[in-house]
Formats: sequence, C-alpha cells, structure tokens
Amino acid sequence: MLGRHTALVFILAASLHLVKGANVVKTYTLVGDGGCRGNGGASDRVEVKLATEKIASACVAECDGLDACVGYAHNPAANSGECLIYGPGMSGSCSDAAGNASPATCTGLGSCSIADKTTETSCGTCSAIEYVPVLTSTSCTSVGGTWTSGTWTSQGETWSQPDDPWTGDHQHTTHIHTSTGTAGYKCYDIDVYDHQAQCNGTATSATASCESDFTQADTFAESDCPAGCTYTAAPKQLKVRVPHAALIVLSGWDAPMLGACRHNSTEKANAKYSNSAGADGTQLTQEECAKACEDEPTCVAYAHSTAWCLAYGPNISQTPCSGAHAVAPHKSGDTCNWVSDSHPEANVHQANGNVMYICVPKSTTTPGEVDDPSGASMTAIENFLPIFIVSFIALWSHSAF
Repeated sequence: MLGRHTALVFILAASLHLVKGANVVKTYTLVGDGGCRGNGGASDRVEVKLATEKIASACVAECDGLDACVGYAHNPAANSGECLIYGPGMSGSCSDAAGNASPATCTGLGSCSIADKTTETSCGTCSAIEYVPVLTSTSCTSVGGTWTSGTWTSQGETWSQPDDPWTGDHQHTTHIHTSTGTAGYKCYDIDVYDHQAQCNGTATSATASCESDFTQADTFAESDCPAGCTYTAAPKQLKVRVPHAALIVLSGWDAPMLGACRHNSTEKANAKYSNSAGADGTQLTQEECAKACEDEPTCVAYAHSTAWCLAYGPNISQTPCSGAHAVAPHKSGDTCNWVSDSHPEANVHQANGNVMYICVPKSTTTPGEVDDPSGASMTAIENFLPIFIVSFIALWSHSAF
C-alpha cells in the first residue's frame, strides 16, 4: 500500500494535467498503462461506463462533468478512440432508487411472505436453525437442515444502462489504485488516496487534527486516528464465497455450526490447518478432515471448506505433523502437510458464520451438545444464535478462515 508521503513523490513524478469543468478544476494523475483497477490487484475491476469513437479530450470532458467520476482510461487506437469512465453509478441505475447499488439488487427488490426475510434467496425457513433471521437454502443444507421456501413477490424493477453511446459494467469497487499494464491504454486517477484508510472530522482535542495527525503517523491504523475523528477502513475487493456443500452426517460428531470454528466471537481457537493432506495430495474431503481430527487425541472440533481443513484443540498447534493424516500418501519422506495456528484458547464454542465452512464439534457426553466454559451445556444450534448470514456474497476478510 502506498503511504501518503510515498504517494506525494509519485504524484510529482507522474504526468499531471488540469481540466476545467463548468465550475471545477480536476487534477488527473497518470497511474500507468492499461485499464484502471482497485487496490485488489489486476482482478479488482472498477465500476465503469465505456464508449468508442471518443478522442482523449472528449473522454476527459465527460469525467470532468460528472461529480461521481473518479478517473478515466483512454486508448486512441482502439475502436477509433476507446473511453472508459470510472466511478460509482457509472454502470446504470434502477427504476427504484433503492436498487441503485447493483443490477442484482435492483431486480431482487421484492417482499417475502415470511417477516424479516428481505431477499429471495433467504425467503424460507430451515429446520436445523429455524430462528436465525437470515439463512439461504444452500447454507441450510450445509448444516444438514431441510429448507422450506416462502412466497417471494418481485417488485418487477428494471436496471437501465447509461445513456447512449455509453455501455455500463457494474463492479463493487469504485476507486482507482493501479492499472492492468495493457499497452495502448492510459489510466488516470483523480484522488490518489481513496484506496487508503481515512481519518476525517473534528478531533476531541483542540490540539489534534484528524487528517494531519493521521497522515503524519503514516500507518493507516485506526489507533492513529485521533479521538473524536471518524475512521474509515481501506476499501476491499468483493469476494464471492461459495457455500459449503451439503453436510455428510458422520457418527460421533455433534450438529454442525455454519462457519469456521471459534472460541468466542472475538477469539480463534488453537488449531492446525491444511489444504494438501488429502488422499490425492490436494484438499481434504469432509470425511478426511473428520478423520484428521480423530487422529489427534486432544482434538475437540474440525472445520471444513472446499479448500481447507482445520483441527482444533489443546496442543495441536505444537505438533502439527502428528497423526495419520499429517503426511499425504503421494509425498515421500517426512514432508508435513499441516501448518500451526497457535492461539491461547483451545476450546470451540461457536462459529463465525462464513458460509464456505462448517464447524463440527466432537461429541462429548450428550449428542448435540458442546462443552460450555461456564459448566453448563449448550447445543450447537444455540451456539449459532449470534451468527447472522446476509448473503452468499460477502466482503473477504483479511484471513481465509
């Protein structure tokens, strides 16, 4: 990530030009060759509208006249002059302003026969966790439940493309940070800081300044945003999370919870993890993941996704290469396929709600119960109460699990 001081040096070295609009002067900074991208890398596309047969000055004028434009890209040789205008709302609009967030949000507006269910995918009930406010049919089968659909009534809203001659392409990202490097195109940015964390407002202390103090700290950490100021984290690329496949019920395990296992809402549990200890040298199946936990005498639970297996319990992180599933059959020698994930707490009491994972505690005394640190017993379903799943698609956290 570029620090503000580093960015200032970059700006001075970059090609700049000023464009006067009706009432504004915008400064455009050359980011580099290629189409513009966000801070998620080459795959982090930015919301855009595109037109051909546009000379560079016309492309600049279009961006200059739009308050929401964050930058543009232009290729004079492509399609007699290809112009891309980036920013929120560039890709089009919904017939109901409530759906302007995206085409899917627009066409998805409607109502469910079940109270508090606001999307078509969540319009139903799950036999396994029927009192969780928002749950999808796929997530329901992931934890072994039966889904009963409600009645969804669409509002019939439509998404409109931008005015001719423009064609829109909706993306979650609306800021510019880098470019693709594709020859022929040049990407220009207006705000070279909007991909970074921000600190704005009025500080509680008269001697503090939100922006100045935050900039001087040059860490972009929330702890360096003075009291009274508003901290905004850096934007993140949207990641599509594929829900876990339907649960395979195995003997000796409690009812699953949706998400990777956790000690509590803020703490991970001690674990080891792998994505290559399966029989074929790749990801472990759910059955293999369960067996890997059984091979560890202190294992209390496992979490599984299409990519990862985690085994949780006391001391497991200290000896990640123990157990029959520590070395995949296709590898020779003592190559270990597990990585330690050390944390002070070892017991599992809930899951984090990530639809890609299931967390399955090992049965202890009464089937369906998980040890509770207070001495009481609580079912895996009760543990799930604090977790609210909003959609198949959610912002990727900094950790895969």
